[in-house]
Amino acid sequence: MGGLPYWLLRMNSTMHLRSSDQSYLTYVERWFRKVLPLLADLTYANGGPIITVQVENEYGSYGSDLVYKEFLRDLTRELLGPDVVLFTTDGAADYLVVGGKVNGTLTTVDFGTGANVTQNFIDIERKYNTDGPLVNSEFYPGWLDHWAEPFNTVDYQDVVKTMKDMLDFSASFNTYMFYGGSNFGFGAGSNFGDTLEVIIQSYDYDAPISEAGDPTEKFMKIRELLGRYVPLPPGPVPPARPKAAYGKVRMVHAGNLFQNLPELIHSNSIKSPLPLSFEVLKQAHGFVLYRTVIPFATRDPSKLTVDRLYDRAIVFLDEKPIATLSRSAGVTSVDIYAEAGQTLDLLVQNEGRICFGSHINEMKGILGNVSIDGHNLTTWQMFPIDLPGFPVHDPKPFGFTEREIPSEFGLQAPSFYFGEFVVTERQDTFLQLDGWRHGYAFVNGRNLGRYWPVQGPQKTLYVPGVFLHENAPNILELFELEGAPCGHAQSCVITFVDQPHLNGTVPQLGTVPQLGTVRQLGTVRQLGTVRQLGTVRQLGKSQPHARTGRPGRRIRT
Repeated sequence: MGGLPYWLLRMNSTMHLRSSDQSYLTYVERWFRKVLPLLADLTYANGGPIITVQVENEYGSYGSDLVYKEFLRDLTRELLGPDVVLFTTDGAADYLVVGGKVNGTLTTVDFGTGANVTQNFIDIERKYNTDGPLVNSEFYPGWLDHWAEPFNTVDYQDVVKTMKDMLDFSASFNTYMFYGGSNFGFGAGSNFGDTLEVIIQSYDYDAPISEAGDPTEKFMKIRELLGRYVPLPPGPVPPARPKAAYGKVRMVHAGNLFQNLPELIHSNSIKSPLPLSFEVLKQAHGFVLYRTVIPFATRDPSKLTVDRLYDRAIVFLDEKPIATLSRSAGVTSVDIYAEAGQTLDLLVQNEGRICFGSHINEMKGILGNVSIDGHNLTTWQMFPIDLPGFPVHDPKPFGFTEREIPSEFGLQAPSFYFGEFVVTERQDTFLQLDGWRHGYAFVNGRNLGRYWPVQGPQKTLYVPGVFLHENAPNILELFELEGAPCGHAQSCVITFVDQPHLNGTVPQLGTVPQLGTVRQLGTVRQLGTVRQLGTVRQLGKSQPHARTGRPGRRIRT
């Protein structure tokens, strides 16, 4: 949601974010009046370190609501004083700047390496910023990454060249990101292109400072360039912190999702005729288990369809996993055969709030109907799964105990695993999960985030040394969703290594093979009259669309 809190959509599911919609402005004004007075004494005009304040961010890529933009400008100036320098930033194109600029503020642009610096500063920015400083408010020395896509890198030579071009213009620039860090917990977001594009857990970004906070070759080359223009701080550059390879840790099975469900729900289930969104269920992130009983025997096979699945779901029949559905992969239906009275569960995963563009107001969960051959299923129970996000005030392990792996579908069912290890000196390290498929990792109750090595490119998770205990047991827990390598004890392990692996392999889709022309087999024989087998079973009446609390509408892309 571009940094906006999910509960805005719970308060008003039809709220038009980043607009002059009064229901939205009410919360904006409440927040501004709480926070900005705390910063007033810290502005540059009052001798503090805050040089400028941004009114909106790349608003030209989202909208052009003049009333909204002027509201932000006037409220910010009221609360921070008339001397504060306000600015906007937008992509370096006329239509983006026109949509995002606000009269009475400094107009700036953003761009990365390889851009035509002269064109962006003179032909575009100077057109709308006639007498202020030239500023690139977001200069990109790297880029973010999505699961199942190659890791993005930007050569330091291109970074240094574009920086030099801007410095020779006497322009200012802000580097995004100079240090990216990690999206711990459920903090990773998503983008929306042709489909949902889910951001990996690391926000290393190929930035000058690595995810672990270490200077890179790119950092040293940038420092060398800046030293030609301004004095550098005295003293040497701090070295990279030492990393530890603590080695292998044996993991043991601690029960599957259904065995541990009573410990994972913070209240009774919520019941509704139709599925409810995460927002209605007050579930900010993570997972919700949707459950119903199939009231009729199906054909063999029938088609189970989940309409508007946001974002991913594991499908269970009587607690047996039978399929995975995925919005990003375009897979929202599966063949199914069920007897009347069987329990259907869908473990729905929120893969990250969309953080840019016109889709930021999307809700999560099942926003449409769940149907079998077009007949909608009703009478739902929903269980919000209580997994810790990040940060948490008093992190504690789950405390699940060892359980025998069920013989039937045990390794494929979403399950918990834990292992203990002791370190004599706590140092940064990286969790490598060879053989594991997809899930979340927790160290001493802290959520490291999502691992998905079979998709790549990220193969390791960063573990800060401060998360560990010295000379005392450390507890590593995994919530493995799709299949653990635990057929034998010796393979049920993870490894702590001293180097990150972010540029791993990703799926190669390749070319669909040409199957050739279908042969004509001749005329179909007439077999006679079809025998009447009796009355067709009544599958139930079709139900209306699920209640999301918001009417459907076309989303601008």
